[in-house]
Amino acid sequence: NQNLIALDQNTKIEVVDLNASAPILKFTKGRIYIEANNDTPLIINTNYTENLIHKSKATIINYDFLEKIHLIPLSGAIQTTIKESNEYLLIPVPLEIKETLPAEYKSITFNRNVAKEFYDWVDNLLDSNE
Repeated sequence: NQNLIALDQNTKIEVVDLNASAPILKFTKGRIYIEANNDTPLIINTNYTENLIHKSKATIINYDFLEKIHLIPLSGAIQTTIKESNEYLLIPVPLEIKETLPAEYKSITFNRNVAKEFYDWVDNLLDSNE
């Protein structure tokens, strides 16, 4: 079981720390798909949030130009900390977080057809790795 991160086109992500206990990535723009299947969680930071993904699957979309992110657990949940307020959220359903002060969040619905080509590509990638 390996962790997997797939990036959509025009996505910007940088490695902050590859520490074995929990690799940290800074995600500033675009769309990513994450599978954290093994015992090592992944931490995905945005401007205002820290998102821990462990033994679950998720997609995160960073609309940098709108200053908002969509956190979409596909299995399990995302553990999110809103950095400025130290607010901790366990997210089992899709959520939008505004990345401005004060941070606001609301439930959303996820429609994978908006980026069907990307998610179909991820499905094919996963099928070929099995």
